[in-house]
Amino acid sequence: MSERNHLPESWTGWTITGEIGAGSYGKVYEAGLDSGDHAEKAAVKIIRIPADDAEAAVLAHELPERNDQIRYYENLVDGLLAEIHAMEALRDNPHAVRLEDYYVEHEEGSLSWTIYIRMELLTPFEDYKVDHEITEETVRKLGLDMCDVLSECEKRSILHRDIKTENIMVAEDGNFKLGDFGLARQMKITTGSLSLKGSFSYMSPEVFHGEHYDTRADQYSLGIVLYRLLNRNRDPFTDPDAGMVYYRDREESLQRRMKGEPLPPPADASEGMAAVIAKACAFSPDDRYKNIAALRRDLQSCAGGRPGPVYGARKMSPSVRKKRRKWPKARILALCIAAFLVLAGAVTAILLSGRDKTPTSGNCGDALRWKLTRDGTLTISGTGMMNNYEVLRPAPWRWLDFETLTMEEGATGIGSWAFRMNATMTSLHLPESLEYIGEGAFNQCWDLSSITIGKNVSYVGPSVFSDCIRLETILVDRDNPVYDSRNYCNALIETATDTLVAGCAGTTIPDSVKAIGPRAFHDCIRLKEISIPPSVTAIDSTAFEGCSELMIRGKSGSEAETFAKRFGFAFEEIP
Repeated sequence: MSERNHLPESWTGWTITGEIGAGSYGKVYEAGLDSGDHAEKAAVKIIRIPADDAEAAVLAHELPERNDQIRYYENLVDGLLAEIHAMEALRDNPHAVRLEDYYVEHEEGSLSWTIYIRMELLTPFEDYKVDHEITEETVRKLGLDMCDVLSECEKRSILHRDIKTENIMVAEDGNFKLGDFGLARQMKITTGSLSLKGSFSYMSPEVFHGEHYDTRADQYSLGIVLYRLLNRNRDPFTDPDAGMVYYRDREESLQRRMKGEPLPPPADASEGMAAVIAKACAFSPDDRYKNIAALRRDLQSCAGGRPGPVYGARKMSPSVRKKRRKWPKARILALCIAAFLVLAGAVTAILLSGRDKTPTSGNCGDALRWKLTRDGTLTISGTGMMNNYEVLRPAPWRWLDFETLTMEEGATGIGSWAFRMNATMTSLHLPESLEYIGEGAFNQCWDLSSITIGKNVSYVGPSVFSDCIRLETILVDRDNPVYDSRNYCNALIETATDTLVAGCAGTTIPDSVKAIGPRAFHDCIRLKEISIPPSVTAIDSTAFEGCSELMIRGKSGSEAETFAKRFGFAFEEIP
């Protein structure tokens, strides 16, 4: 039976009347009940485990034993039931989406589960914005309503971990409600070691970096929601008046937030509201509000857009400001030379120590370990996000020779510069759980010829494949909602903006691409010529850095010709 005409028999009279959209783990439908004297409507989420035959086949390949497959799926079902239990616990809260009923369908011993969740039917906030003016008063009310439900979550030790506007609904009485607790977990088992979840645009720094986190991570995400609503739906550090926001803008915003740069005030926020949001979005959790109740008090004080006192904020008295002191130029020069010598010595020590110690196993994240085996395979095992690395502080396997990289299921993120200059790596196996690939992750992996991006990868940093001189094939899972490699073009394309964000020597740019992002073909020295279609109207200045012998082909008067002339590339007109 299909999803559209099948609901649990115990839900007498309920029928599916239409499809609403896709939610976490499944599809959401509108359902109706006609009992004669009155009619009811509800939203029904239907979750199939496994989602399809292809998913089942992949698991069967990884876990050949049937009992292991059953245990795997049972653990997944238990995780999804956490969503239901969280919603049940908040059933009476006026600002949580109300759970009406649920049903789990499973035949003992089978490898198939269907979970039905019936909830109240509400208007998505994204749809509500279309017909309603979003003033600061509206944003303040939204914040207060979210604080009410998050305060109860705090008391019940529940973390949501995916607060964003897409998970906020609006009731007929105008109340805002938080839904989709599909990522919520009991706080006693959620200490930062579980998999990295949530949307990167709203994610707190401690979650992003794979560190310990608590309810203040939800506070941060709510702060970013309020920020964006008062910044004309733009991320921090992004021009709120820009006609179009490109991939590079969002990537830069994310990097600056994750490095701890203070957020500029939202464009349309009053002074008091901006101060409240700034504290909720502080880089360090210790600098945020102690609890949601404190955040709520300060939001309440901003009524009418009037500036209000910020809970815990301090101002420096002029009496404690120190006078600046001028140092002689000779002393400044001497200090600079000394600092340079110390830095040079430290860099040398780091590089030499990396060569001498050559460990073959160790930690590479809060709950991730790495191990190099004699057959030339580097295995990453465990759960969560990998550490980020730097050019001068490389990963511990930097000086080791290996041909195969295998990341086991459960790993969710590859850190920045993680496999830089691992020139002997020829193949890699990435898990379905992977969601994040950091900046320069595979930079200068010279022998790597192909890579496949899984369906759950939602962020790929710049320069990820730069100087991969033998890379010819880039494929993206067809079910990935964020990226694609349309028409087997051997490039990574951001679907929503039609921006090509990473290419290789085998790339053919499709006619539907509108922009080429920063460092998309950085140091792609084997790329000798490329045809850029007229659909491309924006090319980042760094897109072809290092491609010194490149011939650009395109239409006369196109952006391709303008770019080629501006940056000194050879250009050939095509009819």
